[in-house]
Amino acid sequence: MDIRNETGKLYATIKDMPVMDFCSFLDVNAILENRRFRDAASVFLDDDRNAWRFLRACGVAEKSVTDRSDTNEERFKKFADLLPLAAGSPLYSGVYLVLRRFFDIREVLDGDTASSIWDLVQVRLDEGLTVRDVLSEYGVKRIAVATDPAASVEPFHKALKAGLDMDVVPAFNANQAMWIDGRDWDLYMQEFAAQTGSEIETMEDVKDALLYRMRVFATLGCKTITVYLENAAYRKMPMEKLDDVVGRVSHTKGRPTAEETEGYNTELIRFLARKAKEYDWVLQLRFGKCRNVSTRGFASVGSRKGYTALGHAVDGGKLAQLLDSLDCDDILPRIVLSSANPYDNAVLASLTGAFPGSGVAGTLQVGLTHVANQLARQLDVLADYLPIGISIGPAIRARTPFDFSAVSEWRYALCRWLVGLADDGRYPLEAEPELAARIVYGNLKTVINE
Repeated sequence: MDIRNETGKLYATIKDMPVMDFCSFLDVNAILENRRFRDAASVFLDDDRNAWRFLRACGVAEKSVTDRSDTNEERFKKFADLLPLAAGSPLYSGVYLVLRRFFDIREVLDGDTASSIWDLVQVRLDEGLTVRDVLSEYGVKRIAVATDPAASVEPFHKALKAGLDMDVVPAFNANQAMWIDGRDWDLYMQEFAAQTGSEIETMEDVKDALLYRMRVFATLGCKTITVYLENAAYRKMPMEKLDDVVGRVSHTKGRPTAEETEGYNTELIRFLARKAKEYDWVLQLRFGKCRNVSTRGFASVGSRKGYTALGHAVDGGKLAQLLDSLDCDDILPRIVLSSANPYDNAVLASLTGAFPGSGVAGTLQVGLTHVANQLARQLDVLADYLPIGISIGPAIRARTPFDFSAVSEWRYALCRWLVGLADDGRYPLEAEPELAARIVYGNLKTVINE
């Protein structure tokens, strides 16, 4: 079998299917205003954490990374000069896919060509390349933007009325409410209280505030809740104890212990799961990262600047206890379990068959990686534990419209893996187009009730 030829044929059957990203971090206002891109730095560097981490690893000073003391052209030229060192990475392939697709540039990007490529990109941008142009080119039909419940949702009201050719809806991002052990949880709760018009001093107050905002999000087309945890937690605590913890932390009278944090997280996850099932939403639980691992980096540039690392493996026993408590109380919604740590894939996958829900296929899913380089390794593990054919395509977690270049790479990698099965005699080639279409689009459309 000519694997490359058969992969290309299979890819042709799915490459133009619509894209639905169920967890992204795009700027909704940039979509509404249909902003134009200024220069090559705004395309490749302004909000790309992978690029920032790469530049730091290569010894580039922060002035050329996030604080932008250098000019954009200087920053881009430093990036171009170093990019050949990133051979084989998603960053490298992503840059070249964007250069070819939007700027018709096939030159090698390095220190010698940086100036000419900067000029060629600028010519195209001066013609008016916009955010929605890029999203349309990638076939994006639905974007769920991770949105804090304390944040304004006015942009989503505008999106509903704007008559866009894609759905732009919020995803209920409960991270800040979950992180009671974080540095600024008390300040966050004050902001949340101002949004909901009520004091937050007890566990029930936290849940009431979240429910109030869920109802608002539901009117805007929200169908997903996303939560990030450093590890699975399961610790039941009396409500009076949890009230004491919330009151103490919200009034800055003491930090929670590790046990209190687990108790709070358990109660909040159970609440979110109950409401997700009631609203027929999907609950996304993500694991496997450590946040703000560099004290010096955090002090210098703040959070969300790429100072993260892989965390410890998921505690499968505690996660099983948590899921079992949801199942026993009949509050198990559709759940997508994801981890940044590839060692967690077998643990997460092994749980899916143990909690099948009420006869609904794919009630418990393992989130597929959006990184094409990692997909084959993940699928090899997952296929040992769950039916791949009920899986949903990945959340791209896009921060810029150009991040959707990952979609084409991912779809091609999926086809290559499937054709490899056929070549080994482990799956019929003629059945693969239907299976690929289900994974890429059909299953997700069913799960989020589109």
